[in-house]
Amino acid sequence: MHLNNELIFLKYAKPYFQSGQKIIEIGPQGNPTAYQKLVDNPAVEWHSLDIIEGYAGENNHNFIFTKDPYNYPIADNTYDLVFSGGVMCNVGEIWTWMQELKRIVKPGGLIITITPISWPYANAPVDCWRIYPDGFKALNNFLGLETIHCSKESLELQHFGFTDQLAKTENLVVPYVSAAGYSEKSRNMTSVNKHKMLVNRLLKSIPLVRRYMNPVHTALDTISVAKK
Repeated sequence: MHLNNELIFLKYAKPYFQSGQKIIEIGPQGNPTAYQKLVDNPAVEWHSLDIIEGYAGENNHNFIFTKDPYNYPIADNTYDLVFSGGVMCNVGEIWTWMQELKRIVKPGGLIITITPISWPYANAPVDCWRIYPDGFKALNNFLGLETIHCSKESLELQHFGFTDQLAKTENLVVPYVSAAGYSEKSRNMTSVNKHKMLVNRLLKSIPLVRRYMNPVHTALDTISVAKK
């Protein structure tokens, strides 16, 4: 989970996670999962599912393993909320996959999906899709899901304290990876990266300096909240 993904989850998705719900996360990371830690609610029944063996939480009785990405060993209408973060881009037939998510969520339940738009190619095991809100709305409509919320956003500059004026300055921002200094080799923000961000922030506040500096790379992600 990269920084912008986390910020979007906290802003738009977390309020939908309520006590007493039965939730499943598709493609989890860690045990407890990274998103489960962000929700931090023991009154939520959190399940997870993956198609990749060797997951850290596979001994958890609430973990489900399946080799078929489009058919889950789960009864119809089981969950109040189905969630995935950074997974959809690695699914081949997203229309088939979303239909399966729809099958396992209860009537009136939610399917919440966060997926990167600007992230570099990452075959895990495939990398197929970058989807803007219009694409998500079309997909939801095709599947008979009601779109509750759908937007694309980059929240990193705001997170690091850049003003709106700076964030909108021409050539300041390149939507690509992450303002936090993430790369394919390192997904953790180091103290060195934090220092660089602070220095860049100060330098880019000077118009003449900003003109000749390299742009800040920021991630751009889409979130969809759909109702069955």
